Amino acid sequence: MFDENVSTHLAFGCAYQNTIQNGTNMNAEELDKTGCNICQEHMDFTIGTEDLTIIAKTHDNQEIEIFKNGSFNYSLINETSPFC
Repeated sequence: MFDENVSTHLAFGCAYQNTIQNGTNMNAEELDKTGCNICQEHMDFTIGTEDLTIIAKTHDNQEIEIFKNGSFNYSLINETSPFC
């Protein structure tokens, strides 16, 4: 997930079942036992600042600027991008 102009993505409410092993095959009771929150709502929100800069490091130690001065680097989105 990419959120422009943010540093952190947080969510309250219903958890995504695919974030735990075999979660998509579990019923509500099984998910509850894993600590997976089950409810009707899922609310996303983000936090960021105007001076935010995020630099990612790839497996081969290449640095990629994800955010600069609070803005997402949209040049990363193309046919060869690892983010697509």
